[in-house]
Order: sequence, then structure tokens, then C-alpha cells
Amino acid sequence: MTISEMDTPQPSDALALLPHGPEVAFVSRVLASDAQCIWAVAPVSRAAAFADAEGLPALYGLEILAQTAAAFFTLAAGGGAPRQGMLIACQSFSAAQPYFARTATLLARAELASALPAADQGKGLVRFSGQLYLPDEAVLRTLPDPCEAAELSALAGVQICEANFSVYI
Repeated sequence: MTISEMDTPQPSDALALLPHGPEVAFVSRVLASDAQCIWAVAPVSRAAAFADAEGLPALYGLEILAQTAAAFFTLAAGGGAPRQGMLIACQSFSAAQPYFARTATLLARAELASALPAADQGKGLVRFSGQLYLPDEAVLRTLPDPCEAAELSALAGVQICEANFSVYI
């Protein structure tokens, strides 16, 4: 299922899916989402306040992935107000480079690595596996909106960051 098939805000409006204000929302739009996985766009320029002369430190990739997971929770709940959550742990993190260029646009992919809490429980710890990719700029300009996850996997580009993390919702 693509994001357009869900009763949620438009894919270009990621801010409506995040429990973050615009000054700290690094994810700009969701491209695809299903019951297990979500793909989002994260322009590094959105995190300019956290960058230094060399760019955005790669560790911020974890925050980009956590925000992608936050959008997933809102979509999984059927839209509405973004669910509040908290990044609890990072079991592993690796980055191919120490910084992301200020002009880069990243593709973020977060996939469930554990089950969501039962609807009657409402809260719980959820594990994710996530990756950041640096796609070719020409690919970014031609991505359909919305996309299918299989399309994105083929077009994602070079993987530059990987993390396994847990979020409490």
C-alpha cells in the first residue's frame, strides 16, 4: 500500500506527521509506507542549525531515522495527531562518512524489527532497522509522489548510514 491509499495528510506534508516543530523537523516528505516500512526524504539543509563548517555530523542520521519512524507511527495509527514518542536506545550505528554535506538530500528507510504494541496497550517499545541513502540528484528530481517501496529500493543510491534503534511510543 502506498501512502496515498491511506487516509492521511499528503506525502509532501511530513510536518503534519511528526511531533516536532518546523525548526527541528528534518524529514520533509514521506514517499512510501506500508505495514512494515516507510521511506522519507530528508534534505540536510533542514538541519542547518545543527551543522558546522564541515556539514551535518553523521550522528544526526539517527535523529533523521527516528523522525522517519515517528511518521510511520502516525500513518500506522491512521493519521490524525502525531503520536508522541521517544528515542530510547541505539543498538548499533554506522556511517560511511563523518558528515553529510549541507547540500545533500537523503532518503531514509525505517523498517519494523519488532511488533507494534497491541491497540489495547497503546504504549510500548518498538525496534527499527534503518538506513540512509544518498541518491543521485537526477533520481530525486524524477521520483513520483507517491512511490512504491520496491521502486525506491532500486533507486535509493549509495547507503551511507545504518542503525538499529528502539523507540518508546
